[in-house]
Amino acid sequence: MDINIIKNIDYHIINNTGNAAKIAKQMGITERCVYKYIKYMIVDLQAPIIYDRIHKRYIYLQKGKLIIKYIIE
Repeated sequence: MDINIIKNIDYHIINNTGNAAKIAKQMGITERCVYKYIKYMIVDLQAPIIYDRIHKRYIYLQKGKLIIKYIIE
């Protein structure tokens, strides 16, 4: 997984960019890649992402932040 793609998709979800096709076009990646990363974000990063069929876009169900960093224990 590419962290920059995850950050970029997060940005597009926050800014109500739209569906996978629109996000893919703006990012210069395939629609299939967007689906793969969104699934990863939901399953592995536990991001509360859903597809809003009325507005035809991905949204977060809850307000929050996606933080990816190394923490020293």
